[in-house]
Amino acid sequence: MSAVLSAFVQYIITFILLVAAAAGGIFCGKKLRTKKNMESNTAGTENTSGK
Repeated sequence: MSAVLSAFVQYIITFILLVAAAAGGIFCGKKLRTKKNMESNTAGTENTSGK
């Protein structure tokens, strides 16, 4: 019974770490995307509407 419980705890810890890594990737990706969009908006001030 102890082995089953320890394996379950190990899987729970692994799951939490993987969820944290995924959340960190999403958070950092949004930050980088926002930064990239801000840089591209300030780089060119000319009209890009195609008219």
